[in-house]
Amino acid sequence: MSRPLIAVLVLTCAATVTAAADLTLRPTKLMLVDGRTVSGHLACELDAHLVLYSPGLGTLTSFRKDTVASYTAGTTVVAVSGPKAAVDPAAKSSGWTGWPDAAPETGPKPAYSGETWEKPARLLVWSKPGTSGRFTDAGSWLVLGAPLEDGGKYWDATTDVVLPTAETRYSVTGGSDGARVNLVARHLTVENGASIGTQDCAIHGNEWVHRLGKSEMRYGHRWIGSKHTFCRTDYPTVFQLGVAANDIPEKQRVGANLGQYLNVRKDAGSCEFLGVIGSNDKFYIEKGVAIAGPGCQCMSDNRNGDRVDKGATLHLLDGAIWGKRKSFIVATSFTVDGTLTAGMPGRPLTRDTTIILSFKDYTGLMGRSDQRDASGLKVSKDGTLLTYSADPATARLVIRNSKCERGPDAIEVNINPSELGRRMDRYRAAPRRVDVVFLGHVELDGVFFEDLHKGGIRLADPRQAAGWKHVTVGPNCGGTTIADLVVAYQPGTPPIGWTEDPAVVNPAPIKAK
Repeated sequence: MSRPLIAVLVLTCAATVTAAADLTLRPTKLMLVDGRTVSGHLACELDAHLVLYSPGLGTLTSFRKDTVASYTAGTTVVAVSGPKAAVDPAAKSSGWTGWPDAAPETGPKPAYSGETWEKPARLLVWSKPGTSGRFTDAGSWLVLGAPLEDGGKYWDATTDVVLPTAETRYSVTGGSDGARVNLVARHLTVENGASIGTQDCAIHGNEWVHRLGKSEMRYGHRWIGSKHTFCRTDYPTVFQLGVAANDIPEKQRVGANLGQYLNVRKDAGSCEFLGVIGSNDKFYIEKGVAIAGPGCQCMSDNRNGDRVDKGATLHLLDGAIWGKRKSFIVATSFTVDGTLTAGMPGRPLTRDTTIILSFKDYTGLMGRSDQRDASGLKVSKDGTLLTYSADPATARLVIRNSKCERGPDAIEVNINPSELGRRMDRYRAAPRRVDVVFLGHVELDGVFFEDLHKGGIRLADPRQAAGWKHVTVGPNCGGTTIADLVVAYQPGTPPIGWTEDPAVVNPAPIKAK
């Protein structure tokens, strides 16, 4: 039985509300069995877990009791694990790396680390870690604060949710099929072994998904509201630049995708992404400010291009990667109608950040004849691209091809399956270079172009390139200088490097079935 600090969970009328225990956050300090200490606010106690908020109330998580030697309650020290647990190697591996809402010890402080948070109106803790259930299973939630309304309200912007760690994997879903329910929450924490999923979610606060946790929506996964927030996953890296077919093994992948459509719709503030942020389809910055934080990998699939809408902003920071993790031969990979920056004011680049693009089938070589105006990266006439670098010679925006080929599945969604085998020879032979189209306001100081076609930098006014600084060209481009790559943009006209390539001039014959 789960044990709240003050009262027990009582189910009243199944069609009305579920009574709740008081939500009292008590300052505490945990002593982990490995000797480290963790400061925070104790929210509640389960049989096998202690649930804590961070000192600034910006996030919350549970600690397994076998990793905790003791904790403080006022002036009292409460012993938790005995001496045997303290020397147990498994217990020592708590995996604790610190509160993710804390500011880094050195360097600029991200906006989310200075955000202020109040106690939520309601805290929901899944009280049966290791046992699956639904949002409607009122008896499986430990409810602290405001009563839990039944009948389909899941939940609101003042509700925090945590699914504690379990050795046995379990899932909490919106219904029998995990769909057709929209989840709304403030802070959401999904820990090792836990999974949460439904049709759509809107997160107003901070989201934290542990390495073996999963927060995957069938359709939309949105970050909204008016505060500076983060979404962090602890997943292992899924992409290495220049390495083909290198997704992590299926059994280790757990929750590498957060949903089909990832959207930022902030009224104010920002959302900073940390870790691997994967989409089964596309990533849209529709409103407000999004930040691909240091080392972040924002990776989407090959069904639609990513987009920064007019009025919205995306900042790419040190070591971040943004792009497609599979080949995406149709439509523009990444469209910028708003503002895209490498680095940002107050947080300039100190190492490279990378946009990975997919090569295109501009002339229907592989079976599509409607993609003549496709491109890798397109900054529209309303769009802006800027760079902020501490050292433009060494800390750069890198624009390149992904090289992450996945075989036939790279074109499977774009060509009728019956045609797939007959088109593969052309697909394999197609030039793997990419291009960019800059029609808006583009100021570059510290950019490295790799894998670009000859004529692969298409500008509304080629004279704009004369104002760029510290712009260099890699050895795998279709030219050795910017002059070889820059041309005037003409709608529907592919880069000259594509039309001159032997595989395009003399394509392989289409084999009979």
